[in-house]
Amino acid sequence: MRSCLKEHLGQAAEWYNTQFSQPCEEALGSLRRGLGEHSEDWDLAECYESESDEQSNGDLDPGRLLFNLATRIYEGASEALFPTSGYNEVTDSFLISPWSPLQSAEEFKLSRWFLQSGVSQEQIDDYFRSPSVPKGSYTTGRGFTCCLDEMSSRNGLRTESWVHSGVEIGSQVVPYCYRDPMAIVRFLLRQRAFRESLVYAPTMEYNEMGERMYGEMQTVDWWWEMQGSTVIPVICASDGTHLTNFSRDKKAWPVYLTSENIRSETRNKPSNYAIVLLAVLRVPPKLGVGTRADEQHWQSQMALHKVLGDILDSLQSLRQSGELIQCADGFEGLCYPILCAWIMDHPEHAALLNINNDACPRCEVDFKGLGGLQQSAPRIQQRYMEMAKRYKMDTSNKIPVEYLVSKCSKTIYIAFWALPRVNVYDLHKPDILNNLYLRLLKHMMGWVQLFLKKHK
Repeated sequence: MRSCLKEHLGQAAEWYNTQFSQPCEEALGSLRRGLGEHSEDWDLAECYESESDEQSNGDLDPGRLLFNLATRIYEGASEALFPTSGYNEVTDSFLISPWSPLQSAEEFKLSRWFLQSGVSQEQIDDYFRSPSVPKGSYTTGRGFTCCLDEMSSRNGLRTESWVHSGVEIGSQVVPYCYRDPMAIVRFLLRQRAFRESLVYAPTMEYNEMGERMYGEMQTVDWWWEMQGSTVIPVICASDGTHLTNFSRDKKAWPVYLTSENIRSETRNKPSNYAIVLLAVLRVPPKLGVGTRADEQHWQSQMALHKVLGDILDSLQSLRQSGELIQCADGFEGLCYPILCAWIMDHPEHAALLNINNDACPRCEVDFKGLGGLQQSAPRIQQRYMEMAKRYKMDTSNKIPVEYLVSKCSKTIYIAFWALPRVNVYDLHKPDILNNLYLRLLKHMMGWVQLFLKKHK
């Protein structure tokens, strides 16, 4: 499962000079040992070895060899270590009973319609009350839900995987529930439906002009810089949901998780269920304005990051050792999950980073400089962490606090600081709905209207 990185001709010049200072046979032999079982890449090498033999003078064509043999192998990247035990047995069971836990293809189609149409359990109960409806694996809406739970539990996402806890905010305990993020990562990587869409190693792609092309996550520099064995880029997404205007303005904050190892065309399709609910956090009601409201807002910020620290704790515990995870191809790999992005709108990013709503999550620009062309200094996580550490060592020293306040930071603790290889100020990713469709389009429409009024 190793992946090859094809480089641009100019960038491969140094590699060529070192590799082909030796005879052609020896160079191709070393390439054969590096490629191993990757027949496709070795066929290229054999092809140009035979072409070089046909040259009458026995000299190598540098341009041809640079283009076709400048391939660098990232040793150990996405390496399959062990076959997954029981993988073939599960395959045989699927062949014997492909619709399990359902009984037939007709029942499978009916269940899929129930799921995709979003009918309620009461409607499913009404459907099965008809005497003309044949009886199958389930006869009630509750039975249909149990069948779905059984299918999910085969890969570790059963109903019992939810952890219920609570956090104290002021004088009340706010409940929340969550799953282990590593359980969701294991669930996604072992899904056989995603087998052809899974990517395990970074690549670099170039067009005909030799220009670097960026597309999927594996083509960017972040994955290449992080790659050690098998990197699992974890994406989280959240959006506060307004539940009701009654009962003191109740809100909830669902958090979802997916993996960049799944190609975007598969991951972003809702019917593939590649984005899994990670946690549901209850947002405490507002208290209006005043000292008490400000104090509760500060407590809510601290409680939010305490909760996020508990939820993402399993990602922190694997920072050194990694974990052997069963993948959809039937092998186990040593995987290192790393949080790489968090998709949400700007107010939630501000809460996530513990900064003011009118501050930039990427740089230290002041409020008056927002929207300007002058480049500001980026936010450096290590510097902020050092200031927070200095204050904890000596709480009488107010200089670190004054520094953080000057950078629009509201607290001295951010849960993501404990995560390995994560820069919290790089987690910000544009939300298409809020940043482009709503904000940018609305801004452009307003600008065009003013332009047309002045140039009638």
